[in-house]
Amino acid sequence: MLFLSARALSTGASNPIENTVESAVNAFVAAFTEAVRSSNILTQMFDWREEPEKEVAQAVCKEVKFFLSAWGADNVENIAASTIQYIPQNFSAHPLETPIRANGNTMANYLVSEGILNTRNAPILAKTYAKSFEHFSCRTEIKMNAVRDGFINFATSLTPMTPERGLKLAQKYEEAWRLATLLQGSGICYENP
Repeated sequence: MLFLSARALSTGASNPIENTVESAVNAFVAAFTEAVRSSNILTQMFDWREEPEKEVAQAVCKEVKFFLSAWGADNVENIAASTIQYIPQNFSAHPLETPIRANGNTMANYLVSEGILNTRNAPILAKTYAKSFEHFSCRTEIKMNAVRDGFINFATSLTPMTPERGLKLAQKYEEAWRLATLLQGSGICYENP
C-alpha cells in the first residue's frame, strides 16, 4: 500500500524529523484505514460513492462555518470555501479509500501539529478515532452527521478548541483532500473494494 503526505510528495521528506512525522502519519492512517475496513458499519459510513452530487461538499461547508463560528474564528465564509475546494463533487468516480484516507490524514496531521501523535501512540489513537465514528454511527442514520460528530468528538477530546486550532484543523482538512485529489488525478489510486 502507498501512504504519502503532501510534504513527502513535494520534498521527498529527507529530514529525519520529517521522516518521523511521516512514519507517525502513515502508522495512524494505516491503522485507521484497517479499523474502518474491518467494520461493516464504518465501511458503510465512509462509502460516499452514492451520495448525491455536491452534497458532501455542501454539508462539510455548512459544518465548517458552524464550528469555526462557535470556536470564535473570523472570516468563516472564506475559510469554509477554501476548506472544501478539493472535495470531489461526485464521489462515484472515487474509490472507497478516498474519504477514509482524507479523514485519517486530516486527523493525523492535526495531531502531529499539536505535538500529540508519534509512532508509538499512532495505532491506539487511530483505533480510538475509529471508535469515535462507530459510537456516533448508531445515533443517526445520516452518514455525514455521524462522520461530523465522530470527527469533532475525537478532535475536541484531545485538544480544547480555540480559533487558532479550529483554523488549523480546517487547513489540515483542506490539505488532506488536496492530497487525495492529487493522488487520484495522478493515477496513484487506493485499492477498490
